[in-house]
Amino acid sequence: MFGSFAYYSLPAQRVSLESIVTSEWQKPGFVCKPLQKTTLHGLSTDWSFDECLANVIAPDTTNVNAATKHANVVHYDYNFASDGDSNKGVVSVYDVAYASSVLQKTNQASDDWKRDGYSCYPEPPYDNTFNVHYNHSECLDVVLPPSAATVQSQSPNGYGFSYHPFGNEFSLGYPCSASLVSRLLTAHSSCPIMPPCSGSCQCIYAKFLPSGAVINTWCDETKPYYVFGGGFYAGMQNMLDASGSITLDLAIKGWNDILNTQADQHGGFGNEFMCSFLKLNGNGFRCFDKPKPPATKEVAIQQYASEYPPETICAPLKLNSPFQCTRNVEVPAPTRLSLSVAAAQAVFALTGIALVALLRKLQMPSTTTSESLSTDGDLRSMMRKLRNEFHSTVDKLRTDQDQLRTGQDQLRAGQGTHEELIQKLLSKEGGR
Repeated sequence: MFGSFAYYSLPAQRVSLESIVTSEWQKPGFVCKPLQKTTLHGLSTDWSFDECLANVIAPDTTNVNAATKHANVVHYDYNFASDGDSNKGVVSVYDVAYASSVLQKTNQASDDWKRDGYSCYPEPPYDNTFNVHYNHSECLDVVLPPSAATVQSQSPNGYGFSYHPFGNEFSLGYPCSASLVSRLLTAHSSCPIMPPCSGSCQCIYAKFLPSGAVINTWCDETKPYYVFGGGFYAGMQNMLDASGSITLDLAIKGWNDILNTQADQHGGFGNEFMCSFLKLNGNGFRCFDKPKPPATKEVAIQQYASEYPPETICAPLKLNSPFQCTRNVEVPAPTRLSLSVAAAQAVFALTGIALVALLRKLQMPSTTTSESLSTDGDLRSMMRKLRNEFHSTVDKLRTDQDQLRTGQDQLRAGQGTHEELIQKLLSKEGGR
């Protein structure tokens, strides 16, 4: 018995694996793993929550990549993990935002640019006065002031200098209209009128601005408004610019005069006036109840790092129940002693059975005893037979001992199953 107890006291025999099935994704002291696969942002996996945290790759220039989305607009997706080319986990802030967005495009269109609780942006392809992607609020912060980068000459196909609030690369400049001219002339009524020209031409009258640049009293609504020099005059039959040329520096000052003109009952002439044109877009406005998707890779990396940490990406795995939770537990000393006694009793019983069978064979009378034992050869033959039977009995005893160990292992496994059935039965009773 002491030998069997020593066997069950070995480190490998002192530990038993405990396993339970539960709907909870974690259990103190246990390692839990789902019993089935699930799809995590496109990735088919049977990761546990902790395994996911260890395998998610942080966003950087290698896994945040450009993707062409709705209306051929480029956005940036985050590939946080992959298992081959076809099994990838991808997060897209654009897809998330687009799924809950609302397209506003009505016949009236005057209020399509706004929606309570949403941020609205012109729907591409852009069809507004400046053909830009900004909405009204963004426009107020990105309008560029008059400078060499935004004021350009209209020569040789026009006269003076126009102002392009989003940069000279945009062909559409400061919009012109009859109402705009009327408002400017009224606002600058105290400024002198350009002297009328002489000769046979009919003159276009204009007014000086405080800087010395000139605004005229009419405009072509298909072209940008412009300022020109004080000596400019034009007629129906000929146009002369002998002494009225204007420098870029003076044109910039003239445009600053216009933008800083005092507001009237219709509003000002600066950013608010220009951005008001972005409240209309021929293709309507898409309104998002989530932050606007990033427009550059650098911004996308920052946004994914802040909004999609591993804990957020892996959170759906907590719902992938049922889970199998396991842990190693030490077999108590009384249990090891009980197993040792049972093993010793089994060995003793088998040994006793073998000895009794051997003795019975030795004591069994033979009808030919005198003949079979009459010679030394017969005696040796009998001894060999007894020896072989003894070895056979010992081998059987060893086999039975191995079967006993297998039965003990099955007993341990059955103990875990028994506990699991008890837990299920208790949970059903509690549900009633």
